[in-house]
Amino acid sequence: RFMNVDVIIVGGGIVGANFALQLRSSGLQVAVIEPKPAPNVPLDGDYDHRVYAITPTNMALLDDLDVFQPQDRARLTPIRGMEISGDKKATLDFSAQSVNRSELATMVEHRLLAMRLQQRMSVASHVHIISHAGSKTLEVGAKDVRIRLDDATELMAALVVGADGGDSWVRGETGFA
Repeated sequence: RFMNVDVIIVGGGIVGANFALQLRSSGLQVAVIEPKPAPNVPLDGDYDHRVYAITPTNMALLDDLDVFQPQDRARLTPIRGMEISGDKKATLDFSAQSVNRSELATMVEHRLLAMRLQQRMSVASHVHIISHAGSKTLEVGAKDVRIRLDDATELMAALVVGADGGDSWVRGETGFA
């Protein structure tokens, strides 16, 4: 199978999925390679201990994408103040009120954010999700990039984005430090 798109994103986690969705009005066709998509599990009473502090600007970007459903709002926690303690009893206090904001950030569970981004990608007409296949080879040419997958799928694009984590396969294949 051969697929020619404008952008290939390797990694459909929070960074890759968000980037793919942000391209929605660009007219670009995007392929997202994610071997292990976020599970679509019901959110019960248990909270995920892995969380992110999302700035108001980034929260507005997520809201613009309609990432969170109305029932998710009960699981989002505003941060209105912080106290940081350091050596020699030094402290640093932040408050949203001191900077004329309603909040400094919003705490969001990893599982909730990953699942909702995955759901939005699955219905985005410009995004093609390729799951259950690992990347095998990456070739960078003068005008395009080609990736061959374990399942014999070949993708071609003008741009490849490595959103595949700290031990990035894309970075290794391209020789970036």
